Amino acid sequence: MGKSKSGNGIMGRAILDICIPCYERTWKLDQTIKSIEQTCDIEYNLIYNIEKQSVVLNRLACLKQSTSDYVLWLDDDIKFTTNDWASKTYNRLLNDKSIGVVGVEVVFPDTMKPRHKRSGGFRKEVCGAFMMTRKLPNITFDKNYIKSQKEDTDYCYQVYTAGFKIYQDNTIKVLHYANRLNDNRKHNKQYFLSKWGHIHKK
Repeated sequence: MGKSKSGNGIMGRAILDICIPCYERTWKLDQTIKSIEQTCDIEYNLIYNIEKQSVVLNRLACLKQSTSDYVLWLDDDIKFTTNDWASKTYNRLLNDKSIGVVGVEVVFPDTMKPRHKRSGGFRKEVCGAFMMTRKLPNITFDKNYIKSQKEDTDYCYQVYTAGFKIYQDNTIKVLHYANRLNDNRKHNKQYFLSKWGHIHKK
């Protein structure tokens, strides 16, 4: 079922909705919520949906509760390392109407395998573990993605092809204690390439 909570004692509509899709509740979600409470420096509402279904369906359930024009999509296993991440990413969206999505550098401390680091600046996609967005007409998450993976990249490509910019800010880092309980890379990759392969290869 969907859960909604006001952050920082703010009631009603906040300037930012922090939405967390969650397959099942673990200590990592509690850690993420605590980290938000300790570091978020702007008014926000916290919305999370916990259900054993695809991440897209959990994202859409969160979205139904969202009232702000700006949404931070956040995985349930994130820890923040700086106190100005919220105002910096929010103000970038607020001050540049051409930007539709802002991402940050996502660090994976629990794995020994090296992860590809996205270059900073304008690009076609960012990591959906931290993806701050402005709400745009006719752009949403595609229900054809099952479990998780690629639905965030699909969202970015929708924004990109609609003429908005995607910005990667590597001056901000978050820790991502990733798990793969609800992961389907094969189906989602094939579907993504069938939909976006002509752009993805450019």
